[in-house]
Amino acid sequence: MYVYDSKRFVTYKDRWVLAAESTIKHLQADLDTRPNLTFLLSYNNGKNDLSLQRLTCFDGSFILGGTVLDRQDFIDFGVELVNGCEATYNSTLSKIGPDSWGWDPKQVPADQKDFYEKAGYYITNGAYMLRPEVIESFYYAYRITGKDILGE
Repeated sequence: MYVYDSKRFVTYKDRWVLAAESTIKHLQADLDTRPNLTFLLSYNNGKNDLSLQRLTCFDGSFILGGTVLDRQDFIDFGVELVNGCEATYNSTLSKIGPDSWGWDPKQVPADQKDFYEKAGYYITNGAYMLRPEVIESFYYAYRITGKDILGE
């Protein structure tokens, strides 16, 4: 709403910035298994959880917000998250990312140990729910970086 009317909805911008900064500070997860990937921790019942759902890959909001607010830190973080989500796509045989995944080394399913060693995560739900948020985020990242996200 701030993009539509920056005077009327300035409070929305302020709240979004606080949420974005808090997310970066408290939910950023750099994987031990793949140090070049960044995911967001899930927050459940007062605890951080080493798992994600595809809806969390709506990382374009960081890129769009960073662009609108001229905040390179938000743009850079959004691109890092997009790279993490992209890895969940390019790691699978189908090149379609799972609906949910985890990276807790104590919970790797026995039948996914090899996949976990290569990918840095394991799949907890391999369904594909036709969620457009990921592709939208890839689009924002492409517009900012010029990198063809799925062209590898």
